Amino acid sequence: MSTPPEATLESPDYAIIAMVQGSIGEPAVALGTKGRCRFCGQTEPRAFRNVAHTLPDAFGNKWVTSLDECDACNASFGTFDDALVKSMGAILTVGGTQGKGNKVRQTGRSDGPASIRHRIIDGKRSISMRTNGTPFSDHFGVKPKTGELVFRIPGGTERFIPARAYKALVKMAVALLPADELPNFTKIIAWLHSTDDDLLPHMIVGISFSTIGNSPPLLAAALLRRTSSNLDTPYMLFVTTMGSVCLQIVLKADSQDGEWPSRLRTRPNIRWTNMLAPTGEEPLALVYDYPVHLDWGRAGLEPPVIEAIVTAVHPQTGQGHMSAVLRKSALAPSPS
Repeated sequence: MSTPPEATLESPDYAIIAMVQGSIGEPAVALGTKGRCRFCGQTEPRAFRNVAHTLPDAFGNKWVTSLDECDACNASFGTFDDALVKSMGAILTVGGTQGKGNKVRQTGRSDGPASIRHRIIDGKRSISMRTNGTPFSDHFGVKPKTGELVFRIPGGTERFIPARAYKALVKMAVALLPADELPNFTKIIAWLHSTDDDLLPHMIVGISFSTIGNSPPLLAAALLRRTSSNLDTPYMLFVTTMGSVCLQIVLKADSQDGEWPSRLRTRPNIRWTNMLAPTGEEPLALVYDYPVHLDWGRAGLEPPVIEAIVTAVHPQTGQGHMSAVLRKSALAPSPS
C-alpha cells in the first residue's frame, strides 16, 4: 500500500529484512564481523577491545552486542543512549528494568519534589511513589464511573537532548543493517558524528507501550524495507521494543527516498507484537499500542517525555494498572 507524504503508515507494504531478539534463557547474539567499524571505518585491531551493546544496556540488554563498533564510536554513542534513558527514566523504574550492574534506575531525588523507587523486599517487587511540597489533590483522585482510586506521580525532572536520543535510535538501526544495505545509508551514518545542532528534517519518533509496571525481560529490534517502488513510502523503517516501550523511526536513506536529507513527512505507525515464551510456560503475546508521535528535532535540554505515571487501583478488588502520560510539549504537531 502506498502512502501519501502527509499520511500515517496504517498498513504499509513492508517486509522484515533483519531482526534480533534477546531474553532470559536465550543465547547471546553478536552482530556484524569484527575487524572494521561500520560507523567510522576503523580497522585497527586494538580499537575493538570493549563490548558494544547494540541496544542500550540501561534498557535491560544483556544479550545483543555488535562486533563491528569500535571503542571510540562506542564511547561517543554513549551520550546518545544516556539521552534516550533520561527521556523516559520513570518507565524503567516502575518496570524494574535492570540496567548496568543489574541495578534498577531510580527516578527523582528523595528530597526533591517527587520520586519513584523500585525495591525488592522478601523476593517481591515494591514500587513506592512520593511527592513533597505539593497539594495532595494534585496527585490523588477517584474515577466516578469505576470507583477506582487514581494516583498521579510526576515522571521526573532529569532533562535530555532530543536530537541525541534520536541518534540513539539511528545508531541501533545502522547496527542492524545487512552489509549490502550499508551503501544506501552512508550519509546518515556520517551524520551520527555531527554536532547536536545539525538537525535533519522531520525527526519524528513513534512511541507506544505494552504492560507498564512490570517490564518484560525482552528486547527486540527490526528493520522493515518497503516492497514497492513508490518514493512516497519510506524505504526503511526501524522498530525496537525494549521492555514496556516500543520506539520506531523512518531511517533516512541516501537517495531511495528522494533528495538527501529526505523530507518525507510520513510517520511510522506500526503496531508491534512480541512473543515471550518462557521455558515450560504458555507463550505470552506482548502487544504494543499504536504509536503516538514525538518531535525529537531539537538540540536543547528538555524535560523527560514521560510527564507522569498514573496508577489506578480498584479499592474492592485490589486490581490496578499503570499508564504513562506523555508531555504535550514533546508531541509532534498533527500533519498539515
